[in-house]
Order: sequence, then C-alpha cells, then structure tokens
Amino acid sequence: MGSAKRVAAIPGEDAAAEAFAATMSLLDSLSLDIDWTYPPVGAGVIQTHGEPFPAEAIAAIDDSDAALFGATSGASARALVYGAAAGDSRRAGVCAWRSADRRPGWRRVHR
Repeated sequence: MGSAKRVAAIPGEDAAAEAFAATMSLLDSLSLDIDWTYPPVGAGVIQTHGEPFPAEAIAAIDDSDAALFGATSGASARALVYGAAAGDSRRAGVCAWRSADRRPGWRRVHR
C-alpha cells in the first residue's frame, strides 16, 4: 500500500459512541492503510483542556487527510459543527439510527 492516510476520529456522545465503536471495528477489520488519531474532544476533556473543543483538536482535524465524526448533541458538538462548516468532502459522520422494524444500525452522513 501507499502512505497511510491520517484520519481524525471523533466518536461523539450519546448513542453515537456505540455506533462509532462498531464502525471503527468494521474499518479496522478491513486492514486499511489508515493512521487514526483521536483528538481530545467532548465533555471528558474539559477538566484537562479547559474546554470541550481545544486548539489541539482543531489542529488535529486540520492536519488530517480526513475526519470521521460520530453524531452528538453534547459537548463535542462544536467539533462536528467545525467539521461541517469547513464544507469539504474530507469529512464524514456516522450516526445511530433505527430502521422501520426498530433494528439499530448506522449510516454515513455528510454535508
């Protein structure tokens, strides 16, 4: 394979973290040439970084070849909005959903 692509992975919060974990497991099983980075984002980093979306996370997203976002309505929402506002195709999201027969699943969403 060629050189690995750098992808910033931001799980999100609420139910999205579960959908995101399943998505990451699937992607890892494909043995893709991806160098995953996990920027500090969300409620869990407020104590250590003083805010849910610190400059370190912005730099990690900007320096990546792509970013994968989990859906959120929580503290990591600023990261999702930042990624969507950039308006380029390097950023995609994963959100939890339920089918008509109530089976959980995931789907790719993007701007």
